[in-house]
Amino acid sequence: MEAKLRRGEGDDDLALEAERRAAETLVVEAEERASGPNGSFLAAAGFLKEGIEALRRARIPRERIDELKVRLAEYQHNSLSEMQSFETSVDISEMVAGARDHVKGRNFFEALQRFALGHPLIDVEQLREEVIQNANDFPMQHLFAGSMVDEEGRSTVELPTLFHVEGEEAEDAIEPEMFAHAAKFIWGIRMSSFIDPARLQILNEHHPSLRNLAFLVRNNPFVPPGHEGVFLRGIHAGFHDDFLVAAHLLVPQIENSMRHVLTGNGVDVSNLMADGTQPVKILGPLFDLEETKQIFGDSLCFELRGLLIQKPGCDFRNRVAHGFVSEAECYGAAAVNLWWLVLRLCLIPILQIPSAESQDTPEGNESPPVKDSENDQDQ
Repeated sequence: MEAKLRRGEGDDDLALEAERRAAETLVVEAEERASGPNGSFLAAAGFLKEGIEALRRARIPRERIDELKVRLAEYQHNSLSEMQSFETSVDISEMVAGARDHVKGRNFFEALQRFALGHPLIDVEQLREEVIQNANDFPMQHLFAGSMVDEEGRSTVELPTLFHVEGEEAEDAIEPEMFAHAAKFIWGIRMSSFIDPARLQILNEHHPSLRNLAFLVRNNPFVPPGHEGVFLRGIHAGFHDDFLVAAHLLVPQIENSMRHVLTGNGVDVSNLMADGTQPVKILGPLFDLEETKQIFGDSLCFELRGLLIQKPGCDFRNRVAHGFVSEAECYGAAAVNLWWLVLRLCLIPILQIPSAESQDTPEGNESPPVKDSENDQDQ
């Protein structure tokens, strides 16, 4: 209030001083929350973040901001010990058995087809309705905005509240919640109940080698020329439970493959800059193109966005690119689901080719010859 009065009087210096004093009260509150008998580092971090932002707007010297950011990092790290995990058990034994039976006793190509296409993608409209229904059924869970934190307790994304929001504001709040819901409840169950058991059944029955899998990447419209070996080794590594290699080989390739497919369909994937350069569109803008949705479909676009680049989802592409992904994460739901989606994307064009043109698809465990570079790396 004082700052507004001072500014109304035309005294900007006194207005800034009033804003700084007000901001410092948030810092004091944070310190009290951190040190009190019933203190909470989580609450302290919240007040300190707000205080730092207020001090920035009050044009406080940079040295003070840097000092408080060090303290914020300490509060956030300590807040991890205050967080609790909640677990619920789900019996997926019947689904696991069903996944194995789905591919069991088939020749290799048929098993591969049933594996890649044997589980539905997310129905985006159905998920949207489910998120809205959850907000209506459990309004207290959506009363306040939420946040997601990284392994150091730093906030990575703020989830807006769904409580009493309408129009465009509601739409902006619903989509992040959809990605978060998929990350928490859908991709993990799909991995455990379908992808892993079906993959292991195929591995035990057919022991797919590089030679067996080579038909997937040869002359494939999803695989750009010169990238066949990268895709082949990534797919092969996943089948043999080496998702550390599969993730690092395949995840960075998806963006370029999407550009390759769009270009092949006559879509301009470049930007013309004022200086005359023409950089290609990166993954986020590619998903904004209407042609991307038409070619790949809403469900696949939603899954790829959520798994690869959406922070409320898994943000896995960005985490891989910047070195944040741990070895354990390479065996988690994001990596395994992306590997399965790449397999699906490679197989669908083959199934769409008339049978007269697809004579190199394998029968049983046989496949056509491949380049010498694949030599006895088969397992």
